[in-house]
Amino acid sequence: MSKSLESPVRVTFTINEAYTTDKAYIVRDLQINGKAYISSTNLPKMYVDNIKTDKDGVTTADVESWIIEQRYDELYSQDAKINAQKLLSKKFSSAEVEAMPWD
Repeated sequence: MSKSLESPVRVTFTINEAYTTDKAYIVRDLQINGKAYISSTNLPKMYVDNIKTDKDGVTTADVESWIIEQRYDELYSQDAKINAQKLLSKKFSSAEVEAMPWD
């Protein structure tokens, strides 16, 4: 069944079958145009179309562009780092939080 996506982007990724649910694909190594974009995320199945997996386990699909943008912002924005630091500061000292890797 083909969906009618409004602004699809062709991406490749590897599906983590162990964690995939009936509503979302859990993926790693998401790439756009052969360039690494997101290391690990979830993609709601309702926004994924034309999905094909090759013999090496690499999946190609069309994904709604705003979903990819949203996932990127959630993971890599400065606000995401600030929010994570705020949560960690409840359990760890400021020095410990600052010493954590943030790349």
